[in-house]
Amino acid sequence: MIFDKNSKSQFLKLIKDLKFSGKKIVFTNGCFDILHKGHILYLKEAKKLGDFLVVAINSDDSIKKLKGEKRPIISQKDRALILSELKCVDCVYIFDELDPLNIIREISPDVLVKGGDWELSKIIGKDFVEKSGGKVYSLSHIEGVSSSKIIEDIIEKFKVGKMYTISIKGEFSAAHKLVGSHSKCNQIHGHNFKVIVEIGVCEISKNYMVMDFLKAEEILNKILEKLDHKYLNELEMFSNINPTSESLAKYIFDEFYKSLNLENLKYLSIEVLETDKFSAKYFKYF
Repeated sequence: MIFDKNSKSQFLKLIKDLKFSGKKIVFTNGCFDILHKGHILYLKEAKKLGDFLVVAINSDDSIKKLKGEKRPIISQKDRALILSELKCVDCVYIFDELDPLNIIREISPDVLVKGGDWELSKIIGKDFVEKSGGKVYSLSHIEGVSSSKIIEDIIEKFKVGKMYTISIKGEFSAAHKLVGSHSKCNQIHGHNFKVIVEIGVCEISKNYMVMDFLKAEEILNKILEKLDHKYLNELEMFSNINPTSESLAKYIFDEFYKSLNLENLKYLSIEVLETDKFSAKYFKYF
């Protein structure tokens, strides 16, 4: 079950009915931006302290005020849905305030809990719940596990910094020999090709950028030398097919990538243009 300010009256009635029937209400709250094992363990522990576990989560607007404009990562709708599917969670309530004190006062839970990263004296609502005869606990906590830490790890592992593009061009001429018994066969069809290479790299230093450019230019020239003034369908790599811009783009990409070996490579694109006809592009992000 999921409730918010628009369904607050139904939520309060549910809690009232449960308390009237003798059920012990357990309450906890948090952002729960990226659910992790620390959340799961402490929510399972919280459920054991009563009959009905309420998890109150900060709304998206509330989290932005607490943690900045880039948070939350997961929307309140999705966070609520994920939590509501946990076996130990009986209902989720989305609140807009910066802290849950108002909703704690309104439902007066029998048990108030937070994760072990909270000191007991600093748990919001502690005084109210204890004065109302309830219990307050700081539960299990796994050191070094948090939504913020997960986000930091993702940024560290996948950071690319500013990506710079190295662009080089080349040209080559090649032919396709048509052989057969038909009168129109035994002809030679010439083709002029332009090749555009774009390499996305993370800047390390200006010296590295120059070295990357010179290395890429040398590699492209060597590949095009293999193709220039050749009968494409007589070359081993194209012997069983009719070479097209698409097949050439794929071949040049594979050869280029095999020889490039750049640690800071993030993107590679090969575009082959057949003069006045059509072009094909083959690219990949790394």
